[in-house]
Amino acid sequence: MAEKPSISDSYKLPIPQSIPDAVDEITSNSPLVTATPADLDDNKKRWLVVGICLHSIIAPALRNYIKAKCDYTIKDAVELSKLFQPTYMAHYTGFDETCETNALLELFINIDKFAPDVRTDAAEVRRHLRNRWAHCDFSEWGAAKYSNAFSLMEKFVLDMNLSSNEENQTIGKLKKWEINGEQFLSGTTVGFELFNELRQQTCVLGEYARQIATGTDDNFTRINNELEKIQILLINSIDQLQKDLEEIDKRVKAQDKIIENQHTQLGKFAQCEIELWREQEVMFVETPVVKDILQIIESKHSVLIVGTWYW
Repeated sequence: MAEKPSISDSYKLPIPQSIPDAVDEITSNSPLVTATPADLDDNKKRWLVVGICLHSIIAPALRNYIKAKCDYTIKDAVELSKLFQPTYMAHYTGFDETCETNALLELFINIDKFAPDVRTDAAEVRRHLRNRWAHCDFSEWGAAKYSNAFSLMEKFVLDMNLSSNEENQTIGKLKKWEINGEQFLSGTTVGFELFNELRQQTCVLGEYARQIATGTDDNFTRINNELEKIQILLINSIDQLQKDLEEIDKRVKAQDKIIENQHTQLGKFAQCEIELWREQEVMFVETPVVKDILQIIESKHSVLIVGTWYW
């Protein structure tokens, strides 16, 4: 008797190649949205991060410390503190943004009520960090100085013996920016969130520099100019990241549509195969196994039946 063609050959339901191809397309064209800040050299990046820490982390901690320690009843703490300042620095109206980092450090150095190690730390931070930062000489900000800057700021915070909550928060912020700085300096890619935070902090730092530049030295005019350049670079990077994100979103949606269409086609193909099997089921012996296989085929997207049946 002539050999019948293998029924199993009719029920191998291969997944169309376009589906895995579509998945590969999404994977290869949907990387994490990042950018490389190649237009900033490492020394300028270090200078920027240290400036952010001094202005946004260290200065607020110093204001809180002085406000608590200088609570005299003579008149008010602000007026009393001015007795310890050179005339050109005694223009602040409160322990707020008008009392800038240099004035705060000067207070720490000259008020003998403060602990000796705190006064020493203040002098070190002023000499090695704040003053060097204000001179805006990027060539000074090598890896060793940058690392020492974080060690010095952390020691200063710890020696102030702040409340446990304030100390933990302040040290946590320093650690965060130390990590941010490492990523910023890594020479690899930087994510959207970090870029945006750098831009915001650069804007705050620039506003501070503009306020100080009106009444002190010319260094802050240069600082303001440099910060404006950095901010433009960061804004451009953020804009490019946003465009990349929108492009990736379009690609993903397009590939989702392709997969949906392929899924529909595969379902139609499977249904045709099931109908073909039913037409030829007279060739099968009605057994529980055959019934089970039919149920599986109807309930699943695809199935591969391995075997050969001869007439």
